[in-house]
This record gives sequence, C-alpha cells and structure tokens, in this order.
Amino acid sequence: MAEDLVLDTAIRDWVLIPLSVVMVLIGVLRYFVSKLIRSDQVPDPKIVIEGQVIIGARNLRAAANFIPAKSFRARRYYYSNESLGAEIDGLDIVNMIGRYRNLSSEQQQH
Repeated sequence: MAEDLVLDTAIRDWVLIPLSVVMVLIGVLRYFVSKLIRSDQVPDPKIVIEGQVIIGARNLRAAANFIPAKSFRARRYYYSNESLGAEIDGLDIVNMIGRYRNLSSEQQQH
C-alpha cells in the first residue's frame, strides 16, 4: 500500500546531526553574547523620575483636546507644583507646562 519513509544513514550522519549541533551552539553563543551586552547598572533614580515626568507632560499635551478643561487644569497644576519640582532638581517643569496654557484656554472656549 504505502511505502515506509526511510532516512538514509549518510544523510542522518552528515546533515541532520551537524545541523542539530550547530543550532545548539548558536543558541549557547546567543545566550553568552546577550549576557555580555546586557548592562548590570541600575539607572539613576533622578533620571528615571525626570523621564517619567517628561512622558507624563507629553501625554498631557497630547490629550489636551480630549479631556475636560477641569481635568487638564488639575493635571497641569500637578506637573507645575513645587513639591514635584523639589523632587526633581534642575528640571524646569513650570516652563515645560507653560506651553500648554494656550491649549487650556482653547479648550475653555469649546
């Protein structure tokens, strides 16, 4: 009826076994290269906080036309609050948020 599928021993010995060995070695090599490239340094908390504040302000600006004016003012107040500024020395949050005042006044007109 149907013929049995038989793998020639020469193909097994000269193709499949070396191919399997090469694939395992590539996996091991990838592991060690990624381990060498990966940094073990912990990021500075100040830099992380600054980045999060900037991302939050950017998201606020992007959502300014989609949220109520009262919510916008509350969030703008949060980002321009002195206590948040005290956490992040050297980052001028008030000027960063000052650009959004025009967006807030446009929103009140709608």
